[in-house]
Amino acid sequence: MGACFTKARRRSPSSPWPDLPPKVAGLILCRLSSYADRLSFRAVCHQWRIAAQQQRPVLPPALPWLHQRMDTYQSLPDGKVHRFAVPRAPCNSSGRDAFDGMLCNFGSWVLYEHHHDEDHTYRRRCLLRNPFSGATIHIPWRSIDGRERPLMEFIFKLIVCSSELVAALVFAPSGVAFFRPGAGFSWSFSPADDSYTTYKDIAFFHGNLYALNGRGGLFLHHHDSGGQVEHVIKTPPPATKFSELPDDCRSFIQHLVVSSSSGKLLMVRWGIDPPNYGVKKTAIDHGIRLDVFEADFEKKQWSEVKDLGDQVLFVGRTGSRSICSSHYDERFRGNRVFILGLEWNQTANHAHGSSMYNYNHVTPSYLVYDVKSGTVTAVSLDGAPPSYESVSEWLFPCD
Repeated sequence: MGACFTKARRRSPSSPWPDLPPKVAGLILCRLSSYADRLSFRAVCHQWRIAAQQQRPVLPPALPWLHQRMDTYQSLPDGKVHRFAVPRAPCNSSGRDAFDGMLCNFGSWVLYEHHHDEDHTYRRRCLLRNPFSGATIHIPWRSIDGRERPLMEFIFKLIVCSSELVAALVFAPSGVAFFRPGAGFSWSFSPADDSYTTYKDIAFFHGNLYALNGRGGLFLHHHDSGGQVEHVIKTPPPATKFSELPDDCRSFIQHLVVSSSSGKLLMVRWGIDPPNYGVKKTAIDHGIRLDVFEADFEKKQWSEVKDLGDQVLFVGRTGSRSICSSHYDERFRGNRVFILGLEWNQTANHAHGSSMYNYNHVTPSYLVYDVKSGTVTAVSLDGAPPSYESVSEWLFPCD
């Protein structure tokens, strides 16, 4: 008789990953500076997803992406390229059911626009979308004066303060505008308090909207009391690094940033020396001056900040952010300010009165200013070189 053998069913070994203590998982997650890596971490197993949710309140923000082309973003820590699909729009008789394209990035939000050709009473739609959370806000496309002007012809910057309030920096005429989703579909305009100097930036800080003018004046615009405006800081910040330049040569860029460590409102001021000042070694070394100030609301003045600690500041026209980087690698350690490459290029050209820096051969992706040493490093991410068709904006991943 032949022997009868029964094949035993083998049990596959269980995955060891769920056994990782939540505390250890949290420590690992805090050291992931890439948003994509954090998503991959959550996808490993149910326990890690729970650990990620528990760490969310104390998790430092992921490092930003750099917007370089119409639909192309590049992650700073790993250089990976990301793209977003254009969101769908309400279909019309022409059969078009997608937004025409992206207009601009503001913080963690992307602005899209959609045109209607056949309906002359409603020809345009504007949509703010957070591509990470999927949240959307339809905003008015009409100008603050009711004219049918494209949104970007009168708005310089948008801030989504909350799901119930959107603020805009308006440059024609200078001021701020507010929109409350669900409470009408128009902007309420609050003009600049100083008619001689236009606003350069806005920030939402401790539930209030602050505006900064070209002289360093800081204004509080009350969004819940009929547009009341307070001039909270009237004295310009000290000249510091710009003191040796003549008044007519002091051209600089200003940004408002909310500190990630001290909870204070910061102002970053940077500029490039005119041709007659400084010694030009390379395009990057040409006389960049930068200083940081903190708003002292009790003394009603700006105080110089000489050490940012473990903070890294990413500054740009459409959005700025402070990130605590104590857990990140050496490239993104604290006490540094990151400046967009094209904004540096445009500022350099303005300072010298001509396009002396060619986009294709000189413009880096971004520049890193070391606050302690005053040195500047240029960084170019992998991929096609910047061109005149390029954009240069930060996008900050945020769920």
